[in-house]
This record gives sequence, C-alpha cells and structure tokens, in this order.
Amino acid sequence: MTPDRPRQARGEARHRDILVATLALVRTGGIAAVTSRAVAREAGVPLGSLSYYFDGKDDLLEQALLLHVDEEVSRMREISDALAAEDDPDPQQAAEAFRSALREGDPSTIAQFELYLEAGRNPALQQAAARCFAAYEEVVAAALAAAGMDDPETAAPLFVAFADGLGLRQLAAPETALALDDGLLRLFGALTAGTPTPPR
Repeated sequence: MTPDRPRQARGEARHRDILVATLALVRTGGIAAVTSRAVAREAGVPLGSLSYYFDGKDDLLEQALLLHVDEEVSRMREISDALAAEDDPDPQQAAEAFRSALREGDPSTIAQFELYLEAGRNPALQQAAARCFAAYEEVVAAALAAAGMDDPETAAPLFVAFADGLGLRQLAAPETALALDDGLLRLFGALTAGTPTPPR
C-alpha cells in the first residue's frame, strides 16, 4: 500500500459520510434542511470539508441521489444477474427474488422522491435523475428477460414508473396503498405473459 493510500481511503470515507448525512437530512426535513452547517454536523466533519469535496449545493444533492440509486441498483443487479445465469429461467423464481429485494429496500426512498421533485424545479439535478431512471430500467429489463419476456426494454420503464407511483403512495397515504411488493409482483406477472402471481 502506498503512503497516500490511507489518506485517500479516509477521504473517500469522509466523502461518503457527507452524502449519507445529506440523504438523512433530506429524508427528515426535505431539501430546505440541507445547509452546509447541518450536513457537516450530521456527518461529523469540519465545515470546510463540504467546499473541498463539492462545488455547491446542487453538486452535493446530485451526488447524494446518485449514491442512493447506485447502492440500490447494485443490490438489485445481483438478483437479476443470478436469474440471468439460470439455464431454465423460472418466472416464479424471478418474481420471488424481486419480492425479497423490495422488502429489503433502503429507508432513504423518501429522500429519493424529494430529490426527484427538486429536479423538476432545478435543471442541475435532471441529468442525475435521468441516470437514476435508466439504471433502474436496466436492472428491471434484465430481470424481465430472465423471466422469459421477449421485449423487456419496452416494459421496463412502465415497471419503474409503476413502482415509483406505488412507493410514493405508500409513503404519503399508507392506509390506502396496495402493498408495494404485492402490486409490483402482480405487474411483473402481467408483463411476463401469464406468470402466476406468487401467493400472498
């Protein structure tokens, strides 16, 4: 290990701590809660760290959104890769795998929606939001292909949009929402041409 490697590792850890702190503040207080002092306090870092690692608030919010989605997509991609490796893909197995993934979702989802809404007002975040949607659509398309669907790339954006809509409703009005994993699995079954819906 080179002498600079420990310093680089500390820097990478601090950078991630700041992004995690940003997501936590967005989750509990919305975009308005993200101030330099609040983020530094939440992350336990010197105030000057923010200007060292980020070119302003937009850059901080963009990187926080990408961190959240990268980690979620990485977790889900492991599932789609495992399904794609199957010699004889089973749609039921694919649906059950996604059920597990959905139940283990990140609590930062509310921060993700906050950042999507902010992208509607702030063009600086729109490219990051587009990358997020594309990443989710890629992993969903892989899972649909593993379940035997002929044209998964066409259906993947519909699946992601449906998932976001259900997720938002579950956050905003949980007493009226269809269970998120059950609703998505019903759609998964419909998109894979007759896949039986897993038992509830």
